[in-house]
Amino acid sequence: MEEVSALYPAPPPYYKLFTRENLDKLNVIKASIELENPNKSKDELKNLLNDHPEVKSSSLKFLIPPSVPDRETYHSFGNVWHFQDKFMKLEDAGIQQLYPPPAVVDNGEQDDDNEEIFTQERINELKKFTKSLLLNFLELVGLLRKNPNYVNLKIEQIRLILINLHHLLNSYRLHQSREILIFKIENKINENMKDIELINGTVLKIEQNLKELIEKNVDDKIKSLQITKTNIIQNMDILQTEQDSGNKEREAFERLEKLKDDILSTVE
Repeated sequence: MEEVSALYPAPPPYYKLFTRENLDKLNVIKASIELENPNKSKDELKNLLNDHPEVKSSSLKFLIPPSVPDRETYHSFGNVWHFQDKFMKLEDAGIQQLYPPPAVVDNGEQDDDNEEIFTQERINELKKFTKSLLLNFLELVGLLRKNPNYVNLKIEQIRLILINLHHLLNSYRLHQSREILIFKIENKINENMKDIELINGTVLKIEQNLKELIEKNVDDKIKSLQITKTNIIQNMDILQTEQDSGNKEREAFERLEKLKDDILSTVE
């Protein structure tokens, strides 16, 4: 029975080397190199670490992260990929380009070097490709009945049209992503503006309520002071009345005492 191959490759076996013991050894070597070469840059220290005898001759070399590739492409799962996202041209893939290249402006550069600018010319080219695709399909049906020997050639022509059509559609992906990003940013700005208006309205209501409370508190204090002043005046009047009444009683008592003294002196 044939073995079923995995969709993704197994993890590299050297991940088992990342033990605490190996990491401690590597850290000790790295610290000694940095201590001996204080003026070296990070790249130079990394090269010295890679060239260290204990690292170079042991499994510790697998614990050092690889350097950043200085190439433009890399291989992954059997395919070649670019480090920088770049819209690949049909000419680079060895396929004939059926639509005209981007227009050239006065400074000698292409109007959309990255093929991301949405233009009316591209829309017209898409319409032409669609009509040409339908026409070639009808011709293919006719060749199947009249001359099947040319069917493969017609299929290749249809394939070329489809590739150009698909490539032209993909040239709008960057433009589409930019427009979607602008749309989302505008929506986010509008949402933030609504939140700001709501917050400002709430702050205004709070300030108004505080103002009303302060005014009400001041009025209550004024009324309380007026009542207190009235009470004080009334109490002072009562005290004055009582004081006047006490003075009259004292004068009468003094007269009686004087009259008593006069009577006693007469009897004697």
